[in-house]
Amino acid sequence: MRRISILILPFILISGLIPISQAQRDREEAQSAKTGAIMGRVIWKGHDLSQVTLQVYKDSSLKELYTTGFLLNKKGEYQMILEPGRYYIAAFVDVDGDGKMGEGDGLGIYGITDWSDPKQDKEPVEIKDGDVITDLDIYITAVLALVDGKLQVVPIQEYEAKPSLQEELERISTGISGRVILEKGELKNGLVFAYTDLSWKNRVGQTKINPDGSFKMNLPPGKYYVLAVLDLNGSNLFDAGDMFGIYGIDDLKSKKATPKPVLIEPRRFTDVQIKIVGRRLEGGGIAAIGEEARKTILEAKSAKVKGKVIWDGRSLERCVVQFYRDPTFTKAIEVVGTAPDGSFTIMLPPGDYYLLAEVDVDGDGKYSAGDGIGAYGSDDITQEQPRPLHVKEGLNPDVRISITGVFTEEGQIVSLNPKAEGKEGESLRSGITGRVIWDGRKPKSALILLSDQPDFQNPAVIPVQLNEDGSYSVDLPQGTYYIMAVIDSDSDGKADDGDGFGIYGTMNPISGKPVPISVFKDRYTPYINIYIRGAFTDDSGNAALIDDANRMNIKAKYGPPDDVFSYSEMGKQIEEWYYWREGIAFKFEQTGLGWALRESEKFTPKNLDKLKVKRDKAHLPFNLLYYSWDGIVWGLSSTGIRHPLGLGSDPTSTTDGSFLVYIDLDGHIRLSSSDNVEGRIILKRSEMAEQPVISPDGDFIAYVKRIGDQRKLFIRFIKTGDEIQVPTSARVISDPSWNLSSELVAFASAGAVESNPSPPGRRKKGSKSEDKIQRDIYCYDMVDNRIDPLVLSPADDAEPAWCPTDPDKLAFSREKDGLRQIWVIRFYRNKPPEEEQLTKYGGEHPVWLPDGTGIIYETNGQIWLVDVRSKISKPIMVDGEPVFGFYPFVR
Repeated sequence: MRRISILILPFILISGLIPISQAQRDREEAQSAKTGAIMGRVIWKGHDLSQVTLQVYKDSSLKELYTTGFLLNKKGEYQMILEPGRYYIAAFVDVDGDGKMGEGDGLGIYGITDWSDPKQDKEPVEIKDGDVITDLDIYITAVLALVDGKLQVVPIQEYEAKPSLQEELERISTGISGRVILEKGELKNGLVFAYTDLSWKNRVGQTKINPDGSFKMNLPPGKYYVLAVLDLNGSNLFDAGDMFGIYGIDDLKSKKATPKPVLIEPRRFTDVQIKIVGRRLEGGGIAAIGEEARKTILEAKSAKVKGKVIWDGRSLERCVVQFYRDPTFTKAIEVVGTAPDGSFTIMLPPGDYYLLAEVDVDGDGKYSAGDGIGAYGSDDITQEQPRPLHVKEGLNPDVRISITGVFTEEGQIVSLNPKAEGKEGESLRSGITGRVIWDGRKPKSALILLSDQPDFQNPAVIPVQLNEDGSYSVDLPQGTYYIMAVIDSDSDGKADDGDGFGIYGTMNPISGKPVPISVFKDRYTPYINIYIRGAFTDDSGNAALIDDANRMNIKAKYGPPDDVFSYSEMGKQIEEWYYWREGIAFKFEQTGLGWALRESEKFTPKNLDKLKVKRDKAHLPFNLLYYSWDGIVWGLSSTGIRHPLGLGSDPTSTTDGSFLVYIDLDGHIRLSSSDNVEGRIILKRSEMAEQPVISPDGDFIAYVKRIGDQRKLFIRFIKTGDEIQVPTSARVISDPSWNLSSELVAFASAGAVESNPSPPGRRKKGSKSEDKIQRDIYCYDMVDNRIDPLVLSPADDAEPAWCPTDPDKLAFSREKDGLRQIWVIRFYRNKPPEEEQLTKYGGEHPVWLPDGTGIIYETNGQIWLVDVRSKISKPIMVDGEPVFGFYPFVR
């Protein structure tokens, strides 16, 4: 293999293509100035060439860059004006358009048409005055690939592109599932095999049968024949003594017992049932269960069969015809080869036969792309089952078999029009785990819908079995997903009338906002709990909320009931919940898919010493945790008691908890207190205020105001309403945060800031979105009226949070590899600050514990805590469930 050292210089992609008219003017200019010009094409079949950069070097080591050029059009044509000299020309294809050379991007050098050929080398181009050299075509022959963690140039034929998230989703959500049925006995060593051919030779997949008979197998879209085997001798083969079943055959003795193909569609598991109907005999024959093996009788081959295999325009030199006694096609009793014209002659015992013709086009002895297949009595083997051929003693009428199908590279049989359908991949070691929860019900299975968009258009659908507590697990590749669960009540494989559903991250699947979750390599993202709170009302996708009579919020406030009494009253299911400690009880009636509150009762709390404690008392490391979820601001105490504090989001509090500020559902900023729970509006929506943060002493509120396309930082004195604008020219400011003394406000900004020697506001590398900008973190000193930089880096840094016990520590979130993580920076007076990453699996909106030992943060719509010293992260748990919510704030 060639070893060429190439310095891949940074390059800039120009939006749009150079007009032809401009290129013509350049050519005329070159001729008039007695310079030279080169013309040609960049060639990479099947690839988009809109992001190609041409680089011209003066040295053979490709280190001395002379100039850069671009394509004239999407056909790959280029033209460049050059001074007289000797040059080497390279072309780079930025496949993902991220503005830098990375994995999967293409490379070509003039003179090399096969990167794997060590005899080929780059060729120089000599330019003289007035020369116009044409047909300098550059072939993309190499790709940048990660090899042992390092980016290297490899020949294009050796590079296997990583499947996209969509391709991976399609792979893991496509296949067959179902159940194997054995009327008597144990499903021991059960296996399910998938084949693409009726002769049971081209096996493309297999999976184990669970003890309850269920199975699931990932397969690409296509058509398959499915065989279930009880491998009684443990040989991992279908051989003598094994019991078997074939999809489509319920009675092996029936003359109509013919295997049926299973059609698998993209992003769907096709559900099938396979009945164990027979057993394999010595010699390869089969018999129905309970049927005695037939004695082998040597029959005279007195029937002569002549025929011809037909495949227009193709040689049939490597064609064979196989003869089967039964329609299961499990064992051919005779095989005959054909002449090059497809003709054959064979002597057989009289009887009924099923005939398959196979053409090994490339002679490799196995099924491969382009090989042909056909069957007697079938005009299209992909659509029509073969028919039996009855032969009698003596000469029989001529038989004609047409080749009606061909194999693709993936082993699929298609009607003479092969197309790639995907390919099987290795098993995953990442995914999600959680529970599907439907209050008052215990569904045994669910459909998990996955999408990379919150509207769930064209989702992947994965059927899962639920455990007794509703828990489930789904294997997924690394990526970001939106998750929905559907309880398919009538088991028809689709969402329709009466089916319940829920969306992760919200209790309102109709109008709530789905929350994306992140899956990391070699890790299962935990606690992806989905509550079934909606139901489809017809077969057209219309849906309504399930009324739970506020049971979820009652549990959030009081915890699980001390006692639950369930009984039937006049045909209706009744539940009574008793909270003896709190002195309150509720009586619910099940109505359709939901619940109705019949009555509630208050009474004198009972003696706690005499009650059996059913749950451990929580001891959480804070006085009160504020957060918002589904439009409600919650307060969670250190003992695990939750109280709804208002309707809104983005809560912040004073140190002593006397005041609470949040954004209400109308967009106003509201200030509430213990003596005024409803609170008052201190900033109206019309004032374009957002991200409010009250100072720890309760005197000020810092907030961001929208002014045109800018975001400016303001500080308002609450008692008088007077306010100042923080003196900075930064165009976009976000995430204000007070220190404990209420004198410093940290904030993130993008745009020009006078005190920053390297102004922020740089676009992220590779960003295609104008909304994604890089932010740095600054601090405004109210006493000295001064702005100082705190965190400056090439990354996007935001969401600062001051440590309450150490003024020289600041937590913040930083985007890394497309996800935000929690970091801490420590400042020193005599040396540069030190940064440290605390989380590995995502984190944003950090806030310190009051004692400074840990940081509360949000990830995947859940509230987590990371220990600053050990870096161990864990969810905040109450009654065995994680706390779901956003914008945490602690005092």
